[in-house]
Amino acid sequence: GLWLYLCDLAGSRVDERRAGSSRTHDGQLLFLGVPLVLVGVAATLFGHPALGRCIAPARTILLALVLYSVVFHSLANLPISVPLFLAVHARFWQMPNSSVFFLLAIGFEVLCRRFATREYVRWSLALAGGYLQ
Repeated sequence: GLWLYLCDLAGSRVDERRAGSSRTHDGQLLFLGVPLVLVGVAATLFGHPALGRCIAPARTILLALVLYSVVFHSLANLPISVPLFLAVHARFWQMPNSSVFFLLAIGFEVLCRRFATREYVRWSLALAGGYLQ
């Protein structure tokens, strides 16, 4: 279950791959958001100055993401080989998705502050953020 969630988040959508759909559809992070999420996680864990007073809430959201993902996927007893149960299981991925995109925003902010003095890099990051949206 947890592996399917990560594949759905970063790669092709699980429901389309299971249904044998011929159309291509990138995951919610379009493969490009994964490095930003990792930067956001590192900034949250190590307390980057860009977070300021928001370090404690960011760490709380990171802890909630980890606990929810581990506990939910360990307690979910639906057979995900059945497409209907997989769809039901996937509906519970909205809460961790909101936490992941919060961490993506932190990573984007950290990179923007890092490259704030270089004009071309700042615009490149802004364009990448617009593409991810």
